[in-house]
Amino acid sequence: MQSDQSKANSDNESLKLVVTDSGLTINSEHAIYLESSDGLYHSYTFPVIEESTESNIIKNALISLQPDGNYKTFLVTYNLPLEVKSLIDAGETPSVVEYITFTDIEDLDLAGMINGLVHYDEGLNICYEYQDIISQGTGWVIGTDRVEVPCPPGVGYNSGGGGGTTGEPGNGETNNPHELEGEGNNNFPGDGHGSGGPGIGNNNSGNSTGTGNATVLIDNITAMQINVLNLLNLSDITEDSVNNQDVIDWIKDDLNAYQLKRVQTFLQNHEVSEEAIAFAMEAIEALLDGGEVDFEELYIQTDTPDDNYVYLGQKVNIPNQIILNDNSIVNVTFNSNTSDGVSSNQEVSIYLLESIEFALNEANNNLDSSDKINEVNIYCTTNGNHSTTSNHYNGTAVDINSINRQRMALTGVTNQIIQLQEGFDNYQYIRENFGPHFKHKYDIYSNTWNHNYPVGGHGDHIHISVRVN
Repeated sequence: MQSDQSKANSDNESLKLVVTDSGLTINSEHAIYLESSDGLYHSYTFPVIEESTESNIIKNALISLQPDGNYKTFLVTYNLPLEVKSLIDAGETPSVVEYITFTDIEDLDLAGMINGLVHYDEGLNICYEYQDIISQGTGWVIGTDRVEVPCPPGVGYNSGGGGGTTGEPGNGETNNPHELEGEGNNNFPGDGHGSGGPGIGNNNSGNSTGTGNATVLIDNITAMQINVLNLLNLSDITEDSVNNQDVIDWIKDDLNAYQLKRVQTFLQNHEVSEEAIAFAMEAIEALLDGGEVDFEELYIQTDTPDDNYVYLGQKVNIPNQIILNDNSIVNVTFNSNTSDGVSSNQEVSIYLLESIEFALNEANNNLDSSDKINEVNIYCTTNGNHSTTSNHYNGTAVDINSINRQRMALTGVTNQIIQLQEGFDNYQYIRENFGPHFKHKYDIYSNTWNHNYPVGGHGDHIHISVRVN
């Protein structure tokens, strides 16, 4: 790693350049800073300067904060077809998402890059930068302001607070620069640092005065979107995948920003495990279809339509404690997290309660002492939103999403889940038994099983229903 000083253009503007061992030349004095509204995530985007390259290729260095507190760096390459570049040169803003690729950069001095940009005010004990403001509508730079930012390690006190767009001390709230359209000093289309608007690819386009391809182009790909794609191992957003393309498109759609923030927070809070990634992918797929996702209890509402059966028998409440045949106790918890805000502690078919008691007895009889089930959470009975012919509305179905306070979405298939589902299968009036272990459905009228029932989801909870002829 070495540093150098260079003259940028006819204006003789001095730029501080960082040359990596792999040959990338990066303008370390200019960056776009993006931060999530809760302050948990931020990123820096630096221009990559190349003396001779194809005019349709633009490169940036993206430094992205990871959940473990470290930074990861990517080379972001925009390989623009000539017709797309011509549209941008003409002042239009076509989508460039499909032309972006990400490559890991291993040899970049992250601390040096970031420390070189952050200023520390000893009197106020804050760090700040002169940051570009990005238009949410176009993705272009529209101004520059002094904004409080997290201090780098070893510099001052990292308060995590935020600053206003005027550069005055923050009030504890964070600002997301790409949401500040129209504020600050309006330098559109160029701010003299090679990060202007429509002018890209060379020094003669627009008002950009950068060196070569030192233009920063974002086109509505926010730091949060890039971070989630990275966390889900989908950082190559041009990946040609039938299974993932709908998910990728959903992530890139700004209309989904609120839900995407929930996905990002979930992934960051759960260490991006294999199970967490699987849940996040299923959650996005459910949201794509207009479904409901509870990111606190880690439950995805999945439709389970059935026939028009109506239960007219006795109903009871599930007790807070179930006493098993060996006199051991299984605690039962309930919640009100469904979209209707109604508690799951509702009257249900007496046979549904009987099935729960039966399955718990069977499961604990087959589990080692260290694996015994001592608590289950009932996420929904008749509460929540379900398909119109769902057995939930009859009071003949229940969803269980955690065992011993461990949410199924994160545990994977455990012995407890296996034995509990096996126990439900052995209950004489079982109808549906869908969960992480298997998806079985029994037809009491024809006395036949479907051991591979075509229903989606249920990786995060066990859904069972009963049917009495």
